[in-house]
Amino acid sequence: MLIYKSIIMKNNIVTFEKKWLERTVPFRFRINYWFLKKFGLEGFRIICVFGCALITIIVYEFILK
Repeated sequence: MLIYKSIIMKNNIVTFEKKWLERTVPFRFRINYWFLKKFGLEGFRIICVFGCALITIIVYEFILK
């Protein structure tokens, strides 16, 4: 399923194809918005810091070693 966006500039038409990663972006923003509403800005920051630290540890311990 390809999604196209078109921009019309006078007589020229430019078409862009959405990649699979671009289609998942709105879902990520909905999750982030839910976290912001639930925990507030400081809670969201703390979750992001711990999440990034956890991902860094997992990558270092299991992938790079």
